[in-house]
Amino acid sequence: MLSGIRLAHTQNRVLRIGSCRIQIWGETKPCEQMDDAWLGLKEAMYGNWAGGAFGVILDDGEIAVGDIVEWVEEEGRQPQ
Repeated sequence: MLSGIRLAHTQNRVLRIGSCRIQIWGETKPCEQMDDAWLGLKEAMYGNWAGGAFGVILDDGEIAVGDIVEWVEEEGRQPQ
């Protein structure tokens, strides 16, 4: 879970969490499996990127509670 940073409409931007860098590729859409876990969860998470985001790991590493989360500028990076 992540709080304090807006994910909506951030395709191709790079997010740093601790020592990791993640290029955001798009929005994770809520699906029926969410209702299997908790009835009504799919509808509650629909819209405004409430289901989260997906992307590709550019730099791996460890993530810990309290790590700094920030957007970083990347020149010339495109999704593969």
